[in-house]
Amino acid sequence: MALSLADLAAEPDEHFALDHHPTWDDLFDLHRYLQIGLADLLADWDVEALGPLRLTKGRIRTTAICPAQVLAEVDPFSINFNMAVGIVCDAAAGVLALHPAFPQSNGWYRDLEASLRQEHNHLTGFVDGLSATDRADFDHVVDDLCGSLPELLGDLRPHRPTVHHRIAAIPDRAVVISGEVDIGVDTRFGRRLDDGVDRLPRPGRILAEVKSGAFNPRVTDELAHYGLIVSLQQLHQLHHLEQPQRDKPLGRPESGNPRTVVGCSITLGDLGVTPVALGAEILETAARRVLETTSGLVEINQTMETGGAPPTNPGDHCRWCRRVALCPDAPDLVLAELNASLRPLPAFDPKFDNSRFDGDEFTDEDDA
Repeated sequence: MALSLADLAAEPDEHFALDHHPTWDDLFDLHRYLQIGLADLLADWDVEALGPLRLTKGRIRTTAICPAQVLAEVDPFSINFNMAVGIVCDAAAGVLALHPAFPQSNGWYRDLEASLRQEHNHLTGFVDGLSATDRADFDHVVDDLCGSLPELLGDLRPHRPTVHHRIAAIPDRAVVISGEVDIGVDTRFGRRLDDGVDRLPRPGRILAEVKSGAFNPRVTDELAHYGLIVSLQQLHQLHHLEQPQRDKPLGRPESGNPRTVVGCSITLGDLGVTPVALGAEILETAARRVLETTSGLVEINQTMETGGAPPTNPGDHCRWCRRVALCPDAPDLVLAELNASLRPLPAFDPKFDNSRFDGDEFTDEDDA
């Protein structure tokens, strides 16, 4: 029987290799690292005039891959076959997490169409415009992928599931880090240690990301982004703060431990449930990416103010860029593929490292 998210929530110690649960000291050091780095990078940022920088996982991803992709935020929203499939799979997972006996009978898209028209009218408009052949392909792909969701999720009701939960943290008054967790469930660590003696359980939370493709290391980056936000939220809640104070750093907590936060990838392309331990080192890497993205966005803003354009970094990843048809540096092969069909594009060259990006994640707050 395949591992399910419910299995992880019921017995987390068996599946998450956590040598060190992050402590309040770890989170304090993480916050100070971000606070000092952001204060330096944004010393000349006019928050009143420009507003705070908003860092979603999408901005962090695209800034690292190709700075020019950030400009897609000002372009009209566009969608393709793969994105549409991913949105429906994400919606189906949310319904099943709360209602595991959902009476799906007419095909997943048809059964969810009413709610999708309310929340994703760009999706339903795209599907309405498909030819009969492409629509049949679309329904087949969606039903094939979503058919595995009940087994991969399991019954999550005993674990207080939440779906499409928007989260945000403000480590500096000029920065908001945000995300949307597909599925979150409660769990408890430390029920029984290696010596066989029961100890007081430690509360935890599993943050799950649903993907219509196969697992790759990039999903770990996204889960680390969510883990960083939740960890910073806990620290601010401990100090009853809503806004950061640059001149009044947080004090170190004297006792207790934060809730343990871990991640999980649910990938329909390979029928996998992959637990991801979010230790202190992974959270530090996520914090470093926040600083790198902040630096990159500041540079892009300065370039645009002087009439310039952000640099491009053309490659296979261009096939997933919303601005590819407008980009003068887009590869001819990618443009030819996009013009040939609305159907899914061919797989990446196996030699290409796509661990940082694929076309499966346009299903969250980045493009909502």
